[in-house]
Amino acid sequence: MATSLVADRPTDTAEALAFDQPWVEVDAHRRSRLRWFNLAMGLVHLAFAGAMVGLGNDFSLQVSTLSLGGPPGTPIADGTLSEAFTVRLAWATAAFSGLSALFHLLIASPVGFGAYVRELERGRNRFRW
Repeated sequence: MATSLVADRPTDTAEALAFDQPWVEVDAHRRSRLRWFNLAMGLVHLAFAGAMVGLGNDFSLQVSTLSLGGPPGTPIADGTLSEAFTVRLAWATAAFSGLSALFHLLIASPVGFGAYVRELERGRNRFRW
């Protein structure tokens, strides 16, 4: 279990980002479990992205724009609705899952894991966002 190292820990996001001292201890056992968890979740997200691409159909959603044809105050009913582009849902879902896989695998890698643990020890997780 994580334990607090200092009593005067930050109480909101701005304080937490400015506070650059460790205030939560992340022991070796928890580090190991976090690394394996992120590796597993990265592989799950990667498999899901592949499944979405492989099993996806041609269903797409239209993204439209509304252009008003007159001066400010022109009624919306007088506007022109036009299709800007379409988004294939399977590919959009796969892209989101692929991005999640990328960051889980980055966190589990030797390159990103040290930074991830340092962030957790300071009570924040910027990798999550």
